[in-house]
Amino acid sequence: NAVYLKSCRSSRKDSNEKILTVEEINLLTSTAKARAEKKYYPYYYMVAFSAQTGVRVGELCSLKWDDINFDDEEIHIHTQQLSRVEDGHYIYYEVPYTKNEKGIPRGGRIFPLTDDIMLLLGELVDAQDKADAHSEYVFCHEDGRWINTKEYDSFFRKLCYKCDLRSEERRVGKECRS
Repeated sequence: NAVYLKSCRSSRKDSNEKILTVEEINLLTSTAKARAEKKYYPYYYMVAFSAQTGVRVGELCSLKWDDINFDDEEIHIHTQQLSRVEDGHYIYYEVPYTKNEKGIPRGGRIFPLTDDIMLLLGELVDAQDKADAHSEYVFCHEDGRWINTKEYDSFFRKLCYKCDLRSEERRVGKECRS
């Protein structure tokens, strides 16, 4: 264990290591977008949406079309997706509160529906229509299943690795590997 622990970083991350820079966000978004141009790829839309809104992963995965009010130009985040292990398998479910509302409901969080988000959602609807991917969830697989938090985390980790944005070595400006 001593050899292993020697190579582990046990100190807490500072804010600069937790937050992506604008350049890093643009690199991740453009890399994911390149895949979306070839086929239906909901992860691009998830990355772009979360970059514009700052929603949490659990909120992103549980976002439904009913949560978007096009008339009032707002997005109402009031649920999150959680998981638990049952019989050795992860079970994903929604809870009717956001992360900071446990035990004290505050009606969720409201985000403005900006022109950029409207444009992104319009592109997503077009892509879903082409792929015949329809669901009550905004971000879904081609068969309509929601994308769970573990799937998104795995995708995002691989995307960061592909773009050489590992947490220990934040190298911006390098091209993503093909």
